[in-house]
Amino acid sequence: MKNRSIAPSEQHQTITTNPLSRRKFLGTLGMGVGLGAGLLAMPKPAAALIPTPGKKPFIPPRDQRLYLKNMHTNEELDIIFWSRGHYLPGALKQLDYFLRDFRTGDVKHIDPNLLTAVSKFYDVLGTDRPLQIVSGYRSPKTNSMLYRTSNGVSKNSYHLKGMAVDISIPTIRLSRMRDVARSIKAGGVGYYPKSHFIHMDTGPVRYW
Repeated sequence: MKNRSIAPSEQHQTITTNPLSRRKFLGTLGMGVGLGAGLLAMPKPAAALIPTPGKKPFIPPRDQRLYLKNMHTNEELDIIFWSRGHYLPGALKQLDYFLRDFRTGDVKHIDPNLLTAVSKFYDVLGTDRPLQIVSGYRSPKTNSMLYRTSNGVSKNSYHLKGMAVDISIPTIRLSRMRDVARSIKAGGVGYYPKSHFIHMDTGPVRYW
């Protein structure tokens, strides 16, 4: 630090500085500089997070998921089959096999629209219990046998086309399941209280 030259008028004056006041001042100055630098360094909000007037902000679509249990084989499957705007081929193949005709082992490609409808149904119910599959795909042999021996089985069932499932959740009232399935309006909804399951398909919207 360089020595300051003292003017003649100052030679006989005694200059005193309060050390505490000086430190306080310098500390305050330092805080101000630091705060100012911090404010300058703060990132600005991303433009994508600021909604444009008259335009809704983009919200990425949610994944579509199914949590299933096969009543006949005790198999369980918890799987995401649609993500970022696309069906996942590997997941669809797993669901095709899971929803196979358990009597014959025959596998059929399941309508992805049916999977989406059932996933929406599951989301609206808001349960963490698996959907129990009573019936998925039915081979012609199985459907013919059920048509002869059971009531309420259609000769041209959508189960034959991989476009229908019969489902149940024991912990949820069947009437609520029916009402939720109807609200989705994805296709047909059948109500079978004696057997405790509902039917969902992707045919024309109709109820029975």
